[in-house]
Amino acid sequence: MKEDYQDNISFLLDTVLGSFIPTRLHMRLNTSPDSFGEGMSVDIESEATAMHEYMHFFQTIFTGYGHIAWDSHRQITSFLYNEWSQASAIPNQKRRLPLAHYAKLGLEQLMHAVWIERSVLEMINLCRARFWLPSPNVTLQELGLKLRPYPWLANPTITVNGTSHVLQGKEITEGHAHFVEATYLEQIHDIDRSKIWDKSILPKQYWIAFEWFLEECGEEKYSEFPFICDLAMQISWDPVVPTTEEQWRASNPAWRFVKLVQALKEEKSLNIGLPEEWPKKYDFFASTLLGKCDFHSLEQIFSERLASFKRKKELLNLEALMEKAIRFRQANPWCGGNPMADLNLWKQMTQTFRVPIIEIGGKLGSFGTPDTQINTEAVMELQFQAFAVQILGEFSRSAVREKAIECAFSRFDIPQGCEFQRTHFCSGRYSPSDGAPFPVERAENDTLKGCSFEMLLNTAGLRSTDLDVDHAAKLPTDEELKVINRKFKSNS
Repeated sequence: MKEDYQDNISFLLDTVLGSFIPTRLHMRLNTSPDSFGEGMSVDIESEATAMHEYMHFFQTIFTGYGHIAWDSHRQITSFLYNEWSQASAIPNQKRRLPLAHYAKLGLEQLMHAVWIERSVLEMINLCRARFWLPSPNVTLQELGLKLRPYPWLANPTITVNGTSHVLQGKEITEGHAHFVEATYLEQIHDIDRSKIWDKSILPKQYWIAFEWFLEECGEEKYSEFPFICDLAMQISWDPVVPTTEEQWRASNPAWRFVKLVQALKEEKSLNIGLPEEWPKKYDFFASTLLGKCDFHSLEQIFSERLASFKRKKELLNLEALMEKAIRFRQANPWCGGNPMADLNLWKQMTQTFRVPIIEIGGKLGSFGTPDTQINTEAVMELQFQAFAVQILGEFSRSAVREKAIECAFSRFDIPQGCEFQRTHFCSGRYSPSDGAPFPVERAENDTLKGCSFEMLLNTAGLRSTDLDVDHAAKLPTDEELKVINRKFKSNS
């Protein structure tokens, strides 16, 4: 269950030429680092990919689903770190990493470590069930969920061209982003729509939701598809853990999409109109469908998200970005559907909201002038996530082989993430007993320089040399725990 922890918790939105990881607000473009440089000519394919991934960024900052995916990951990461930090703070001893190494101290520590791990994995699996499962035709009970071990189907089944298909959340987000990309290719480069949606070359996850939508609603509803996708992602976090099957379905983009499509099919005269009509027609379009499906209104969703930020006295830059996005969405509720159809809207959105981390060909960069404060905070968030992964015991093969800990740039495969990788050939992995390869120092201008992973540890009152790492440590399986429990009872 723990394998590929980062993929499970990151809800990777992958495309052929790029990806976007919502929980890190991290766009990756697999092209030349110089492709988007000032004055450079960008090929159509690279530009279309960038727009596809930028749409995933908008899905994250403008929807309840995106906010919840991002926020739940941060809460899981903080919970994992805080529990480990408190438990591992033993006088005159180094901090044991991972949890399984701490668990070797005794039965009490073992039970505590198991509880921490199971709590984290419970939330990961609940999130995965809303997005992507390798075997999607399962119930929540079959996923091993303890909080909600009910026989509810994780995902709906649709029939496309006479063939059954289990629809998942990722297929909604990818279909939506591809539609926006298709709009760009069709309107700007006059590429035929049939080529853009060619199922013989396009992976299924990009077209399956769209194909079913057209079968149900007809070609005349073509323009409504991205708006249905967006409404499918406007989920609530009330309650955090669904208590009924209806609540589960209302919190799952795939189930919501199916219900919204069926509602649109029944409302034959309902349409979104042309881009210039959106400001007048969108509210009625959205409220009609959401009401017919008994889903929360957009205003309820936006108010819920804004209320979540009010619980903090002061917002971090990334939190302020997310709050600003919801306020923008409130003022322009139609912007989440197909902003590419209104180039002025697309320009406004991309200029107002910059992706915090843009990786182009393995090198961190930006489109236009970057927001230095947000970018710096995002990098430290990356380092925090990389450390949390290692607390859970998910080390890369290279780290295990080298008996090392690793920074975010190594753990998340960003080969030119910092100056030391670019100029000193740093691998991002090192033995903790040797300390950071590039110690943290305060420069003359009062800024810090050195290893950013070590900076993260320092902010928590730690140093690399404080860590005692056992890469081979593993927590017991359920069967092994039963044996341990029987031995404990027989000796007590």
